[in-house]
Amino acid sequence: MVLYFVASMATPATRRGRPFGPGVRAMLAVIYRWKLHAGKEKAFIQAWSRMTALVRRHHGSRGSRLHKAGDETYLAYAQWPDRQTFMAFLAHAPTPAEARLLQSMQDCTKQSFERMEMDMVAGRLDAP
Repeated sequence: MVLYFVASMATPATRRGRPFGPGVRAMLAVIYRWKLHAGKEKAFIQAWSRMTALVRRHHGSRGSRLHKAGDETYLAYAQWPDRQTFMAFLAHAPTPAEARLLQSMQDCTKQSFERMEMDMVAGRLDAP
């Protein structure tokens, strides 16, 4: 099952170059999945890329990767330094720029799947 595979292949267990272990908060991975309207893929990818940059710059995300599955499902794997940072992001009211990008993504989306939040327990994925 792809969602559990992604969780088990999380990024290396480090936080700002320090090894994962006692005293270091565990990374949080958040999975998003969508089916898009035909012909809207480019617009979705552009909005997703801009939104990811804003969230990374202003809300403490470690970034995200967007993947396309064989069944035309798009999956984003977002990394957060910890659950507290992610929850603070969820609690904030979107800025006008964020709201426009979220609306643009929604306009491209035929179906959204439930978000999945996962605490990292081990990792062996190299950064690109």
